[in-house]
Amino acid sequence: MRRLLPWLAVCLGAVAVAVAAASIVLLTLTWHTPRPEEAAFPSYGLEVADRVQFAFVAVIGAFIAARRPRHPIGWLAVVGALGFPLQNLAEAYARYALDTAPGALPGGMLTAWGSNWLWTLTYPVPALLFLLFPTGRPPSRRWRPLAWVVTLLGVSALLTSALYPGPLFAFPERSNPLGVNALGAAGEAALFVPIAGIMVCFLLGAVSLVLRFRRGGSEERAQIKWLLLAAGLFVLFIAGSALSYVWWQVTGAPTAAEATPMIQAVASIVVGVALSAAIAVAILRYRLYDIDLVISRTVGYVLLTAFLGGVYVSGVVLLGRLLAPLTTDSDFAIAGATLAAAVVFAPARRRIQAAVDRRFNRIRYDAQRELEAFRARLRDDVELEELRRHLVRVTGRTVEPAQVSVWLAGHMVRKGATR
Repeated sequence: MRRLLPWLAVCLGAVAVAVAAASIVLLTLTWHTPRPEEAAFPSYGLEVADRVQFAFVAVIGAFIAARRPRHPIGWLAVVGALGFPLQNLAEAYARYALDTAPGALPGGMLTAWGSNWLWTLTYPVPALLFLLFPTGRPPSRRWRPLAWVVTLLGVSALLTSALYPGPLFAFPERSNPLGVNALGAAGEAALFVPIAGIMVCFLLGAVSLVLRFRRGGSEERAQIKWLLLAAGLFVLFIAGSALSYVWWQVTGAPTAAEATPMIQAVASIVVGVALSAAIAVAILRYRLYDIDLVISRTVGYVLLTAFLGGVYVSGVVLLGRLLAPLTTDSDFAIAGATLAAAVVFAPARRRIQAAVDRRFNRIRYDAQRELEAFRARLRDDVELEELRRHLVRVTGRTVEPAQVSVWLAGHMVRKGATR
């Protein structure tokens, strides 16, 4: 059984890639097919990006499951990443079989029905991920019932979506062929209750992750930091998408309308890869303790980008108003703003990174301070024994070795354990 599990993980990863590729092909074939307004897609690029993103998550989840077959996180990532691609494939297949080329492919209504509930395979996964990360078990026995509740709610959402009577989600002009009229009497609550329940469980899973971080050791905290970093990138992606949409609505510029979906598509793929890669690093513990450096660099570059963007926009607006009496050409304002952003880049980067290191990468910040103090002391100390003591102390505080040995003029001066 142990030998079969890695092969099963590899096969699931290959299935995810094949499903994503087939879904993209069918999406391309059906893109210009008229569809109801409720089922309209935002853009072709975003739809392709979603499929590529889930394929990346499934592949990395399969890699985790192959390396750690008894750890549930890898299997959760694979199953969760397969849900939406399977729904997309079923929806694109049904669209082609029912609307684009009616009768060309068999099973159109069956796959349309499948697109109504396949998404429920993914929906409970984030709650279980937060609850079981990073050890693969709940934080304590008291949290075990929550895992069963999430599972039962997921099954309930699947059955309700599959059997709920009325129009299909992606095909509102067609009714559910397997709808049960008894569920219709319960109204929309039959579907709303399990979905809302899973959302509550997701929040409780986040609380369990916070408690685990506060009580865990250094290794467990480093693993959770990797997940929180990826979650922060996801929040930034959502915020950036909302801001870009507002900017497009306010400006109404054709270039903004064309560029925004492309930027969102690329950012979606980057976020998906970052999330799955962060989980892989946390579970497999590869360069686990580099998280503080990664966080400080990420936060530093995000703040630097925001600062330079503010300088550029402010420069364009300010120089545009100052040059308005002389010329109506905006090229001078854009060139001046670009030059100003280039001038402040280096000093802004140093100061912002130093401030971020002071907060997120304290070990590196303290090490730099110790080395600067030692460099200053080298100018004044001439006593060899005093210099040796300072060298041992600085090495112990920066590198934190188990012991330090100093070789001087052909003989060794040994210092015991520094911690």
